[in-house]
Amino acid sequence: MIGINEGCESAPKEVTLTPLPLPVIEAITPHATICEGNETTLKVAGAYSYQWQGVSDDADYLLVSPVEDKVYTVRGVSEKGCYSDPIDIPVMVRYADQVKAHIEKIIACPGKPDSAIVVAEGALSYKWSSFPENEYVMNNQSDRLVVLYDTPTTITVEGTNEFACNSTAQVSLARMPVPTLEFKVEPEWIDAANPTVRLTGMAPNNEVTWWWNVGDGSALLQARDTMHTYQIEKFNQPFVVEVTAIDQYGCRFEGEAQVHIWKDVWSPTAFTPNGDGLNDVFGFYGVDEVEEFLFYIYNRLGEVVFEGHTADDTWDGTYQGKPCPWGVYGWVAQYRAVLNGVERQETLRGQVSIVK
Repeated sequence: MIGINEGCESAPKEVTLTPLPLPVIEAITPHATICEGNETTLKVAGAYSYQWQGVSDDADYLLVSPVEDKVYTVRGVSEKGCYSDPIDIPVMVRYADQVKAHIEKIIACPGKPDSAIVVAEGALSYKWSSFPENEYVMNNQSDRLVVLYDTPTTITVEGTNEFACNSTAQVSLARMPVPTLEFKVEPEWIDAANPTVRLTGMAPNNEVTWWWNVGDGSALLQARDTMHTYQIEKFNQPFVVEVTAIDQYGCRFEGEAQVHIWKDVWSPTAFTPNGDGLNDVFGFYGVDEVEEFLFYIYNRLGEVVFEGHTADDTWDGTYQGKPCPWGVYGWVAQYRAVLNGVERQETLRGQVSIVK
């Protein structure tokens, strides 16, 4: 270097310039992969401060949450204000597959919690939860959930794909109406002339196994529709028919019905109204369960000579206060009987003779 003063040059002098070192930075996070909607921290080192492209912050890290793949550029700044070469940090955005869940089946059994099968799809792995909390849901990680529940329940499944990205789905489980048991035992009254009943299962009407205990000590009957003949002369009490239906899910339905034994109303075929106290009146017997009873007695001309309005009424063989002639008289009886809520109505006809 030479200095000049009024045309005079100084003696030359040498000056040494030493360049300031540039900072060299490195990415502690050279690249990142995140799921859509998540965030990550990009971190660098090697400089006094940093200049992130498009960002005023000069920290050694940057919190980012891009919605698509993006490259973030950063330069390091030394304490003397020198800049490093820029480096790029790429961030790739991965997307969660939309997990789906659906109810495959709900089974409702009498007296038991409902049973549901819930299936998930669309992810690599699954995690289930519920509200209210259910022990059959907790810690389950399969794509198929079997749960018992006795209150309305919301099931949530979180699905994770190969990029560890998550999405959720929900289903709501409501209590289902329990199918009702319907069956017929006909007739409800049997007698010596008609001792056979028909047993018919009606509902549930899906795949059901029906069992009948007919109440007389005989073997169980297995059929939806079958017949049974009772030996009623051995019994005085009603038969209790117990029915059990078991469907394809193992649900058990139970019920019972009664088959009543009818002892026929009967009457004598002759009586002697002579005042000797023996067989002086005509009446009906075996009417303990009869609630309504009406009968008429008529002569050969079809004239009604007596009318009874209860089962206790009897005919003394007179008409309009005078003894009726001996011979054969016809009668018609109508009655209504009720036993244990089961009703029977019938009309009977017969003859009775007045014997002198």
